[in-house]
Amino acid sequence: GTSRAGLSLGANDREFPTYKEHSWSADRQTLTIVFVTQPSTTYGVQVLGESFVSEDGRQAVTRDFVFSTK
Repeated sequence: GTSRAGLSLGANDREFPTYKEHSWSADRQTLTIVFVTQPSTTYGVQVLGESFVSEDGRQAVTRDFVFSTK
């Protein structure tokens, strides 16, 4: 996994993609993460919630994402 300011990622049981960059929308409602991937690979990433708390104090929940490339 990797940790960057405003972002915390973890690995799961799939291949972990190469992190390139991330950005937040102006209203901090949308997180965009850019990865470098290889063809014909299934990747898994956890976006870890413990470092995310909304302005009104709600704790984010860790989410597991699995995706495949062609």
